[in-house]
Amino acid sequence: MNRLIWTARRWSHICGRTGMLGLLLAIGAACAVLGSVRPQVAAQTARLMALQTENAAIRAEIAAAAGSAADHRMPGASSYTAFLRAHADLALQRSIELTEIDYASRPEAGHRLVRHTLRYTVDGPYPALRDYLAEIERMPGVRVETLSFVRSPNPDGAVNALVQISYLVEAGA
Repeated sequence: MNRLIWTARRWSHICGRTGMLGLLLAIGAACAVLGSVRPQVAAQTARLMALQTENAAIRAEIAAAAGSAADHRMPGASSYTAFLRAHADLALQRSIELTEIDYASRPEAGHRLVRHTLRYTVDGPYPALRDYLAEIERMPGVRVETLSFVRSPNPDGAVNALVQISYLVEAGA
């Protein structure tokens, strides 16, 4: 104990009061780092590892879903007529009126694909229209591009909407 007191007095004499104050502050900072900062760093590191594990699981799930989506082939060019028939039959089943139909086709992806675009007006009850659009989106190669509802003064609950869908097929298949 006498040796410790002697060493402290010697450092005090060598460093002066300012040096001793700096030494005490350095010791206090070291205690703070060891006492509170290190456990926080360890907790944050553990949380980061858990989040990285969760992220890897989500990425694997997305990759599996993308892999299954890649297994589906695009419809061939000869399926366009069958799609139009299925589309018209679906509208009839749902009691939806299709009017003012406009057709357009254009090549894409270096002429490997063809996008058929249909723009038309639909009239019918809202629940039937919602089910109709959901069924259309489930068809392979079909995407609802735009949907614009028009306010109708009809008191019978019918909805008017302008719909644009595209049907993407492989060219020449």
